[in-house]
Amino acid sequence: MNDLKYKYSLTFRKEGLLIFLSQLDLMRLLARALQKSGLPVAYSQGFNPHPRYALPYPLPVGYTGTAEILELYLTRPLPETGLAARLNEYLPDGVCMTGAVPGSLQPAYYLRVLLEAEFSLPENWPELVLTKETKRGRVEHFRLGEHMQLALSGRELYITPLGAVPLRAEKICALLGLAPEQIAEIIREAR
Repeated sequence: MNDLKYKYSLTFRKEGLLIFLSQLDLMRLLARALQKSGLPVAYSQGFNPHPRYALPYPLPVGYTGTAEILELYLTRPLPETGLAARLNEYLPDGVCMTGAVPGSLQPAYYLRVLLEAEFSLPENWPELVLTKETKRGRVEHFRLGEHMQLALSGRELYITPLGAVPLRAEKICALLGLAPEQIAEIIREAR
């Protein structure tokens, strides 16, 4: 398959009411926009071909995303400048392509948690242990201080992962003593 050499990574925003759109629904939305845009999208081989695109770093439902990544394969090269604009014509408000580059992008995210009221971090937060169950039923333990940096500025909590371990902001907030009703919004942003 020689069409796989024309890979592009597009960055996009997901905000507003569309933060409640699931990953599968977002994939369907993007598939329709790609079809309507007329871009030379590469298709998989076989009996039931599908467009070759992926959202490699899923955004949890309810999170606002400001630098999400869409990987797209085209059958011929195109200038990156027009890709995002062409696709934006067919996307609803709440999803907006912001740029495109040839090849792959490695994400560098942090989470910004907007709080309903003032909050202070517990002094022992680096020692707190978060437990996570794997898909195979194994339980893993993570000390917060080893896997992330936390910073508090007024009513904004910044969670910066130090490694590749994906940890949910809701679980971190619960471990810090925040109730779900104290969280106004969770935003995943690029560093």
